[in-house]
Amino acid sequence: MNHISADASQAFMRRVILPLAALVVGLMVFAVGGIVWIADYQTDVAIAQEARLAHGALRIHAEKLGVSAADYGYWDDAVEAIVDKPDHAWIVDNIGAGAEKSIGAAMSFVLDPDGKTLYSRVGNADGMEDPARFFPQGFREAHAAWKKLPPDRPYSGIVPYGSAAAVIAIAPVRAWEDAKRPQTGYSLLFVQLLDSALLEVLSRDYALTNLRIAHSEGDVSDARATVSIKDGMGKIVSRLAWDPNRPGDGLLKIALPFLAVFLTALTALGAFVFRHAIGSAQIISDREKRAFRDPLTNLANRSLFFSDVAKAISEIKSDENTVSVMYIDLDGFKNVNDTKGHGAGDVLLQQVAYRLETCIRESDRAARLGGDEFAILLATGIDRQSLVGTANRILHEIAFPFNPPGGLVTISCSIGIATTNDPEESAPALINRADHALYQAKAAGKNRLFVHGDDIPTLAARSMVA
Repeated sequence: MNHISADASQAFMRRVILPLAALVVGLMVFAVGGIVWIADYQTDVAIAQEARLAHGALRIHAEKLGVSAADYGYWDDAVEAIVDKPDHAWIVDNIGAGAEKSIGAAMSFVLDPDGKTLYSRVGNADGMEDPARFFPQGFREAHAAWKKLPPDRPYSGIVPYGSAAAVIAIAPVRAWEDAKRPQTGYSLLFVQLLDSALLEVLSRDYALTNLRIAHSEGDVSDARATVSIKDGMGKIVSRLAWDPNRPGDGLLKIALPFLAVFLTALTALGAFVFRHAIGSAQIISDREKRAFRDPLTNLANRSLFFSDVAKAISEIKSDENTVSVMYIDLDGFKNVNDTKGHGAGDVLLQQVAYRLETCIRESDRAARLGGDEFAILLATGIDRQSLVGTANRILHEIAFPFNPPGGLVTISCSIGIATTNDPEESAPALINRADHALYQAKAAGKNRLFVHGDDIPTLAARSMVA
């Protein structure tokens, strides 16, 4: 029934402490999340730069091989030995063994204008192997791309080689001194495999740690640190991977310990503040309780009782809803004070308060209005018979002897009752009607009740105790 919080500390927790705690936790999460995001962003930027560097390393190495292939093809001796007067021994010495020794070619091919093999050197073996046998997913596309270039330009690129990859370059065979001679249509194809030796060179030259061909997901430490190698249809057939530089991890190693210390200190400070805030809220709660409680009996005091009555009346929704007030005055209390002392009188009042609360429902409110005057609010609808029955129980309980200091005493009480179903009636008006009924009960003879509006006190309410 108390519309003022019975537990101000809980209300303070809900209104202040919990939002403040949520704010502090949110700031902590934001701080940690911000540091982690910045670290991840730094790492992401670094890996993106390395990926561009890896793409550039492959492109530059392929272009270098293209330049070397162009040098071999832009040679009068090559035109003579390949086109004009085919010389197999010269081709073996210069295109096969020579390219293998000078530019590290793992494979060398001499091709006619239709792309057919005139000579091949694969793994120190000379023959007439078809490049498409080794590069079924890239050679035809590469040769077609070279044919579309200006006749004096070489083609270079990366093609799949089994589960790995290779760098290839195709260059025209053309005359050096006779610039007016038509293009021969013949070409040289040089291949460098992206094997461990070449990858180690690229890894060292371009600062790409542990550069390797990734054969499975287990070979990839970070999906961002990869370069895809595609076949002629654009399908990814393998990936070049490396162990990326992660500057964000270094930032986390530096920042997180300091952040942890800061958050620990902030948590400790927050706990200290919250503990004292809760203690202060409890003090406020206790003061509120004292402000609205009778200090002797711990029942509601006059101020709280009037407030509760007003609230109960305002909540009346229909004629069937009623609010009733019992005004109670002890009969013979002054004699106890005079004969036993005020200490005994105070104990008696406390015992009366206890018995009153045992006679009413949990939804009802008992109050001490002052001196030996008490009141009860019955805010949820109750019929007249039940109302009178409750009053009779109170008369019966109060009539039993009490045992304050100084010995047994017997008192009685008088009860005035007023009821309303009018939401416009004021609390003082309803309580005054109950007070008026009380005096009518006293005037008719003590130890009985009177309902406001009746003609005479209810005689059936007389105590069952002689």
